[in-house]
Amino acid sequence: MNLNIDNYGGKGVVPVFCRNYVSGTAFFVSPTHLLTAGHVIAEYILDKETMVAVVVEDEYKACRVLAHQDIPDVAILECVEYICPNEYVLPLLSSKFKEGIDLLIVGYPRELGNGVDYFGVTVKNSRKKADLKGGFDRMVVRTDSFGFNSYEGFSGSPVINDFGMVVGIETDQLYYSFGYLSILAIKDMVEEKTRIKIEERDDLFDNSPYGLRRSYDHIRNHTCDMLKTRYNDRVHVVNEYVEKAIERFCGYGFEEERFFIHKNYIIWHEKVADSIRTSIDAIPAIRNYLLDGVITDEVSDEFYGVLNPSDRDKQLHSDYRQELRTIFKKINTWLHDKRMYDEKKLMHVSGMAGCGKSHLLYRKAETITSKQRVYMFLGSEFSSIEDPVTTMARVMGWKDSDPLKALNDELELEGGNIATIIIDALNEGAGTHFWTEQLPVLKNKILRYSHLKLIVSLRTLSKEDLLNDQLRYEWLKVEVEGFADREKAIKDYFEVYDIRIDESSYTKIEEFSNPLFLRMFCETYYNQTPYEREMVLRLPIYERYLQKRNYEISDGVEEDVKRNITSKYILWVAQRSLEQFQCDDLPRQLAYKRSYKLCPFRTWKNSLLRNCLEANLLREYTTEKGDFVDFEFDSMGDYLKAERLLSRKSDDGDRFKTLIRIYDRMDADYHLNHNWQKKLNFVKAFLSVWNPPTAIWQQPEFINGKLTSILLSSMPLRNQRDEKNTLTSDIIGKILQNNPDYIQPELILQNIELYSTGLIDKVHAKLMDMTMSERDLVWTTKVNGLFDGAYYQDLLEPLQLTLQHEIETLLTVEIWMLSTSFPYLRAYMMRKVKDLLSEHAGKTNEMIDKFHAVDDPYILSGLYAAVYGVIVSVYKGDFSRGIAEQIYSYHYGEAGKAPQDLMVRHWTLKILELANHQDPTIDAWNKAQPPYIVTEDIYAEMPEEDYEADGYFGETYGGKQITRSLFHWDFSRYIIGTNSNNESRIFYRDGEGVSLKKIEHAIAYLIKHKFGWNDDLGKYDADVPYQTRAENSVERIGKKYQWIGMYRVYAYLCDTCQMKTNIWASFENFAEKNYPWYAREHDYYDPTLTTRDLALEYSHRLFEVIHPVSTMDIAAKEWLNDARQMPPLYFTVKDRNEREWVVLQAYSIIKEENEDEKREQFVFYNGLFTERDDYEKLRIWATETNFYGRWMPEHRGSIDYHWNEYPWADSYIQLVDEEDETFHEGGCEMKLAYESQLQEDYKGMKDEHHFLTTVYMPCRDMMEMFGWHTAERGVIRDAQENIVAINREIPGEPLHTLLVLRSKLDAYLEAKNKVLFWCLIGEKQLGNAPYAHIERLTGAAAYRIGEEIDVMQPLRNEPPAPPRERMKLEKKDFPSISEELLNQMNEMDENELIKKISESVLKKKDNDYKDTE
Repeated sequence: MNLNIDNYGGKGVVPVFCRNYVSGTAFFVSPTHLLTAGHVIAEYILDKETMVAVVVEDEYKACRVLAHQDIPDVAILECVEYICPNEYVLPLLSSKFKEGIDLLIVGYPRELGNGVDYFGVTVKNSRKKADLKGGFDRMVVRTDSFGFNSYEGFSGSPVINDFGMVVGIETDQLYYSFGYLSILAIKDMVEEKTRIKIEERDDLFDNSPYGLRRSYDHIRNHTCDMLKTRYNDRVHVVNEYVEKAIERFCGYGFEEERFFIHKNYIIWHEKVADSIRTSIDAIPAIRNYLLDGVITDEVSDEFYGVLNPSDRDKQLHSDYRQELRTIFKKINTWLHDKRMYDEKKLMHVSGMAGCGKSHLLYRKAETITSKQRVYMFLGSEFSSIEDPVTTMARVMGWKDSDPLKALNDELELEGGNIATIIIDALNEGAGTHFWTEQLPVLKNKILRYSHLKLIVSLRTLSKEDLLNDQLRYEWLKVEVEGFADREKAIKDYFEVYDIRIDESSYTKIEEFSNPLFLRMFCETYYNQTPYEREMVLRLPIYERYLQKRNYEISDGVEEDVKRNITSKYILWVAQRSLEQFQCDDLPRQLAYKRSYKLCPFRTWKNSLLRNCLEANLLREYTTEKGDFVDFEFDSMGDYLKAERLLSRKSDDGDRFKTLIRIYDRMDADYHLNHNWQKKLNFVKAFLSVWNPPTAIWQQPEFINGKLTSILLSSMPLRNQRDEKNTLTSDIIGKILQNNPDYIQPELILQNIELYSTGLIDKVHAKLMDMTMSERDLVWTTKVNGLFDGAYYQDLLEPLQLTLQHEIETLLTVEIWMLSTSFPYLRAYMMRKVKDLLSEHAGKTNEMIDKFHAVDDPYILSGLYAAVYGVIVSVYKGDFSRGIAEQIYSYHYGEAGKAPQDLMVRHWTLKILELANHQDPTIDAWNKAQPPYIVTEDIYAEMPEEDYEADGYFGETYGGKQITRSLFHWDFSRYIIGTNSNNESRIFYRDGEGVSLKKIEHAIAYLIKHKFGWNDDLGKYDADVPYQTRAENSVERIGKKYQWIGMYRVYAYLCDTCQMKTNIWASFENFAEKNYPWYAREHDYYDPTLTTRDLALEYSHRLFEVIHPVSTMDIAAKEWLNDARQMPPLYFTVKDRNEREWVVLQAYSIIKEENEDEKREQFVFYNGLFTERDDYEKLRIWATETNFYGRWMPEHRGSIDYHWNEYPWADSYIQLVDEEDETFHEGGCEMKLAYESQLQEDYKGMKDEHHFLTTVYMPCRDMMEMFGWHTAERGVIRDAQENIVAINREIPGEPLHTLLVLRSKLDAYLEAKNKVLFWCLIGEKQLGNAPYAHIERLTGAAAYRIGEEIDVMQPLRNEPPAPPRERMKLEKKDFPSISEELLNQMNEMDENELIKKISESVLKKKDNDYKDTE
């Protein structure tokens, strides 16, 4: 042990003086408290007058005995004459017993020094006792060399572990061993008497070979030293996706996340209406979840039932529903992730060199290892001279013959903890070929043990690499794309490196997503020229970086900095690698010789090679072939080698030959399983900076040969603005014409400028020539691939285009990307297309013309959804006319013609309807009305086949997923509706609902026979991760075909069936015209949503913030029970211009809390219009009526129409026509003063942009009377675009309301002879649910023109319910019960009777159960 006893003796460890001699040892556990063995103060126990003291610096310091016991053998002292300095106080550790742990005992033996000199003896844990008999519970064996005859005086000594933590008190000598009392056994007693907090995390101090501390120190010392500059602790940019994946794989963070979800539910539960809370708490699984927060499948299913009740009347209010839906999604995600990560034991993390893999892995390992074991090794630590487990054991000091088994056994003893082994950078050291052989062996060993997991990282492999096969199955894949938030990364790095410029111009530079490159740029910034800073050129940055490093390296080798030896040496390494070794690494001896030649007569410490290694410019490693040196950062090596070839005194023809020679050598190395990737990386780097004559680019090797793929992959690295650039779009176009597989969205987005010179037209033509299934295989799969790590955002967000031809290129590729099968990405792309077209509306007709004939409905319906959003944002009749006429011509021009896809039909008709609304003279809407001619009779075409056969879609996993989803899983149960019905509730033929099974069969038929489903797509789908019904950000291409198939069948049924529009009603109402939105299962996506909360912005401009008076100065019970303490009421508010606005509907919520209590006040204003002539009748009724319970009608929000479609669109009108808008209460005819719309579908938008999920609008009658329209979400404008009503939701203030200008309301009330009436419902709540004290409130008020607000019923506590007449139980109703018992039951209290009946029922059930057994 490395503990120095001089740090303890005479300081924190002192002799104990009892009566008149030194009786043992004690030690300070606080500045005034000490621990010792109980028998050390035996004299005091016999005679309480006996003096007890400790000896400090030869002086006796009196102590008070706070506690003493025989079993356990312990005493707690308080020193009254001395305060021990904090640095001498010994920390306590409540640790579990672990055999073999080395310990130190420091005390005052009487045999030497007569009890006044301290000694330390080393011991080792040997066994644990079953009880405290004898006063101690653990035993140790001595390992010291003193050989005392007697250890008397050591009693009461601290037993100290390797970290200076006291784990026990020495109490007994037992032959060649000691007994000690553990701190664990006396923890509660010590904490109570001393008020100190004892450390319980004993695993952090377990330095045994497999202990947590060994792992902890390994990460912070060994791994950190090995990583060197790969880990930058000065700046960390969060990559939430990757970091969370690593944490969850390691089993870390699930409990914290579960707690967070549970807390969100409790908050939701507290604020819902009492009636809702009661009904939900009646569900056992949800009630249990409220209490314990445990997430199960049953909890998920019950929440799904609450959100999707079979009885529409039980549907939650939209505000409550949206929040609960968010919680439900989190619960489902948690369940899915927990299952997946518990099952998976293997993960591989990949990414390009310098993308931050090592930094992220180390960052997470450092975090996680404080709670559980993580072992992180670098690929450079492994070599072919030993297997990976042997290498790990050597580094960790594991001596067992099977160290992984020993580690797993240790974890099993601890209750099943997880240990994660990380191997970073497999491609380094022994290289990928070594791992091709060894990884399967290591994998099988890991899978053998239940508590071990493995993470490996490596640079992105080429698709031909054999290691791909080893990582294909059983492995979770995580891709690191560099910084997830490039803008923040640049800002943080510029701040750390003190670069004081506007970083916005750099945010679009993709290279800055690479942490290594950004760091180099920052470190060399002040050495670059203004042009180099602007252009961000790789070669100059690397050269400047060498110059910067030259100062420290020259100092290390004691050389004149002017000699620039660093650049000379590094460029020599690059040139020698290129010319002598065809880009392979240099033998270390050769590199050392050159080092010595440049700087001779240096020791190794001052050698040039060593200093370049220490500066992380070079690195060294060992294989079975010897010792080698290469570049620490591959990219720098690649570009410096490229610079050497460019600087060579030869022509471009010779350079081309060199390129071919290196490629051929690379190909040979690949087939020989040698390292070939360095050659590939060099060729790519060279092609990105080389500008030979055009004739060389025309060589077959580039146009359609061995160098084609590498050339295309180098394009993103090329400076397209370089005036010397010779790689033109004509050359790239010729390549793509010969190689359609190279048509990639990533390539286009990285080279917009190049593709805008006519190349995009060739790409477009090529994609149009393909069928949907062909295109999905070569294009859509690559679009889907951009979803990982939100790479699509990295490609799209920085683009700030101004040139028209570049905008057209971007629009074209964005529209093609709508083919993606990933719903979130598709919605995101629709919003991008809509935003870009809104800025450049003149391109809309052009894009429709370009794509109207595409055979993929995902693309066409996505484009038309975006176009709809553009028309709303532009809101000009002449613009709408051109669009409407174009769409009518393409899709409805011939009599009875219509799109065969329901969603294409949906959006095209929506566009025509909107155009007609904006300008009734646009008659395309009237001409395109259904019914339509059936051009494809699907049911008649379908052959007799076994559509549900397991192999109907082929034997691939993806094919079988279609069968399971379409006929058995959620798509069948909840989308088609087979979970609750056999026939359609919408489509009717001959008076009966269409068979749902027939619909499923028709979809299957279309997928197989019409859409071109094939095994290649099935193989792709095998790697698409499964998501629950609560998540749908990722879906298979097979799922895309299911949706398209369903929409094709539904469009066919629209044309061949009757459609029922009131599926929730008991009576039947069939549509006069079969519009596609009556099908219900259409998309609820709203293309008009934006990332700006404009209603909030306008509210801030119009109104001052309301600050309610605090109630916290009133005693809690007084506030709750005093009928005079009511929430403030807000019926009218004034804006900054002194104009009055009146509430039509509102929620007022005031929350206050401090450390001791929590209060909440809530009032709901339900606005209604009623006849002015019935006012007195209304007043009499409203004065006494109890409105609590929300029994009055109210609008809860509908998802079946969009905000901008109110109140004119058919999708809204047909809903209203289903219901009578007026109703009668109190002898008065009433109707609600407002309407509401609910938006649940926010796909493609971040959570922070989910504004106003429920919005409110003035009633239809008022809107139509004034000619108002819904404008920005939450804002209502008149024909002159003035705001006349607004949804006011200002964060931090109590009032959330729909306001209307009082002047407009007065005009409406006057014209319609109405008054505005509010029924008020409220609560006062003290404390947290379910244990809160609640007072229920009711009230009413009204507004008449020219009058003040008439508060008919001031807010008051809900009156008690009138007593109910007790029903008498009679013999004729209960013939089996005796008269005597019936009489007893009639005399019982009602609650007592219910209790008796419940007990009887339970008893009967129990007996029935026993009978069945």
